[in-house]
Amino acid sequence: MTNETLPKVQALSESLARTLPPGEWQDKTQKSLYFYVSAKGTRSYGFYKWSSARQQPIRKSLGKWPETKAEDARKEAARLAVLVADGKDITARTASKAQTVSEFANGHAEKLKQENRAAWEWIRKILDFHAPDWSALPLDKLTKEMIAVRQRRIAYGDASHEPRGKQAGAAFVKALRALFTYAEKEHNFEGKNVAKLVDRAPGVARQRILSEAERVAIIATLDSPRWLPHVRPYFRLLMLTGARRANLAGARKEQFKLDVSEWRVPARSAKGRRELLVHLLPEAVELLRAQFARNPESPWVFPTTSGSSSGHIEELRPVWKAILKEAGVSDDITIHDLRRTFGSRLLEQETPMEVVSKLMGHRNVATTAKHYAFVTDEAAAKHLNRASL
Repeated sequence: MTNETLPKVQALSESLARTLPPGEWQDKTQKSLYFYVSAKGTRSYGFYKWSSARQQPIRKSLGKWPETKAEDARKEAARLAVLVADGKDITARTASKAQTVSEFANGHAEKLKQENRAAWEWIRKILDFHAPDWSALPLDKLTKEMIAVRQRRIAYGDASHEPRGKQAGAAFVKALRALFTYAEKEHNFEGKNVAKLVDRAPGVARQRILSEAERVAIIATLDSPRWLPHVRPYFRLLMLTGARRANLAGARKEQFKLDVSEWRVPARSAKGRRELLVHLLPEAVELLRAQFARNPESPWVFPTTSGSSSGHIEELRPVWKAILKEAGVSDDITIHDLRRTFGSRLLEQETPMEVVSKLMGHRNVATTAKHYAFVTDEAAAKHLNRASL
């Protein structure tokens, strides 16, 4: 039976909760209990009952399945139905027991890990790095002023802390906004999302791309014995594919079909939540074959060498800084600048914008034009010299 032919009133049970198609389903026994299945497959219980005292319907989330069991939801709905019948207000939120910054950050990480998200620890890592002194603070003790001051310290530094840049400050605020939202949705957190009151101040979109001299110097450095065999393949593949660093760091061997030069980044890992097909150049295929052979027993292309909980490599910025220093180039080059350089070099070589957009995994061409349509000084000079003016 389809959701069109199934009766909307069901004797809700664990087996039904597992198999019901998208829709809204009322419990046969406890009429105020409902089970909701979204188009994306999210399953949750809810309470719905008309309040004569308030002259309006009363709704309340009872939790997601399978964490919330059918019988527990039925008992809670029965309890709430009595309160509503007595004219009580059941919509006031109750604070979660887990109220500290670290408890919410750990809960958020665990949720994303269960959903097989690639960057499941992103909030926890940002907060552990920039605000370890906040970990034991109740989340509702954070203020707009505290967040703004810490953001400025991250971006511009102070007597005891080196500047990390505006984008790092913006990422910090973004992480806190997401943490508050998680606490509200998943734990009925009743405090205010004060992070939304702080301007992320992203500034002008970063336009940094590598010059040809910088690119050549970095490649030459990666060829030195110090960075062989493990570090070189990772950074060289970033330069050859334009991949996001997290996608490559967390890549599994099963995602690759080297005989047809393809890498399929699964939707759960891709930024736009859509599967991304990466076409591999011959040099990239050779690097991957060699990397597979180095670690034949691991499912990861780049298994951890430091015992990370994910099983694959993670924090590579210190290594990247060492590479830049050895190459004798500016230390303001970020790992993401390799991706921006990849897209910009394709455009410089007159690759159509639509093709570059597809190769970069963008949803629309406007994103490519905004973040990747930059021209190096060398390219500008070359085009000027061959122009007839």
